[in-house]
Amino acid sequence: MPGPARVADRPASKTRERPRARRGVRIAAALVAVAAACMLLALEAAGRWLVAPAPRAVGAPPPALAALGARSVVIETAAGEAVRGWFAPGAPGAGAVLLLHGVRGDLSRLPPTLLQASEAEMLFDDSQRYANRAQAAGSPVRLQRWAHMIHVWQIFHPELPEARQALDEIGRFLDTAAPSA
Repeated sequence: MPGPARVADRPASKTRERPRARRGVRIAAALVAVAAACMLLALEAAGRWLVAPAPRAVGAPPPALAALGARSVVIETAAGEAVRGWFAPGAPGAGAVLLLHGVRGDLSRLPPTLLQASEAEMLFDDSQRYANRAQAAGSPVRLQRWAHMIHVWQIFHPELPEARQALDEIGRFLDTAAPSA
């Protein structure tokens, strides 16, 4: 009965194929790692570009805000940078809407801030990060988490009971954060 084949008994082509195959696997793995690193760098650069404050006019307000009398605004930061957004003055005693893009801005001197975000929407993590950054900077901020809501569910009042609840929460917040004189 023949025993196990020794290296000397194997054809020369078989012994050369293994190192080549291993080298090929290593090269493929290195190429995949380089491609993944390039993709991560590209995604990170795109993310920075997407969340940076708008350096130019943001354009006309969306129709829902325009119906509230919204207009484009430019607010200068302490660092002298311009942050652009939209402002809807609202009715007396009913609050106002100010939409700015300040994810990377100075959050140390914010007025009392209320954020409402649905745990089901893709921007929830951004809201949570913003609230955490503002709190860490010493600003009073409150994040209300809502389950199973879509983005900007508040506009579906009166059809959606949660929209009325959210608007009531905003009213209570404004009553405590900005009491009338």
